[in-house]
Amino acid sequence: MAVLERIKHHDLEGLRTGHLNLMVNTSFVLYRLGDTLIDAGPRNQWRHIRRFIDERAVRQLLLTHFHEDHSGSAALIAQHARVTPRASEETGRILRHGFPIQLYRRLMWRAADKVITRPFQPDMLINGRDPVIPIATPGHTPDLNCFLLPQRGWLFSGDMYISSRLKLLAREENLTDLISSLETLLTYDFDTLLCPHRGVVSEGKQALRRKHQNLLELVGQAQHLHHRGLPVPQITRTLLGPEPMMSFITGFHFSKRHLINACLQV
Repeated sequence: MAVLERIKHHDLEGLRTGHLNLMVNTSFVLYRLGDTLIDAGPRNQWRHIRRFIDERAVRQLLLTHFHEDHSGSAALIAQHARVTPRASEETGRILRHGFPIQLYRRLMWRAADKVITRPFQPDMLINGRDPVIPIATPGHTPDLNCFLLPQRGWLFSGDMYISSRLKLLAREENLTDLISSLETLLTYDFDTLLCPHRGVVSEGKQALRRKHQNLLELVGQAQHLHHRGLPVPQITRTLLGPEPMMSFITGFHFSKRHLINACLQV
């Protein structure tokens, strides 16, 4: 476990930590803007996160969704900084009761502690001056919300971006909802995208547009090959190549075949 990178973008600060730095989603960026944290980071990185948040007072913690890399340290931050995290009602329900995770996720991030949250407010501010607009974007998870800072043209994207070309999908992700949520985000005005795995993405709206277009193309290609009678394993190899080691490590919970199966359901 290590601090892999410190990020600075204007007055935004970020801390990248993680066990590994192999794929883009094997490390996590915790963002801080003034007195506000965007997501909590994983539980097993707490010693680094605690030093980061001790650098300045934390008065607000906003959670994009329940996944353990985003919410794992929320209970510890709540206790340490004496703040109550804000989250959607669905995220709050999940975090209040806790949730099971696969072994590979437990080894990568550790399970999230249960925590009590408060719902978003319609007039949320950062530092008392920057409005924050939560945008419901289901697909990756049913409860995912992105945070738009309209006066800055910034979008905290949760796990809506990560990469402009999706190659793997988890079993429970809903690709139809994901595509629809990308279309929702593209109706908003922003430029800089702040991804908790990729980092700061300039020309972020164009990056999201490329992801949307690439997904539509993949769906069309997969359905075309399916209509020609090709089975899913052959479609997967033809369009995406062989499964990577990550698929085997996760027991194919996270794999190319799930992405192709999802394409056929769009």
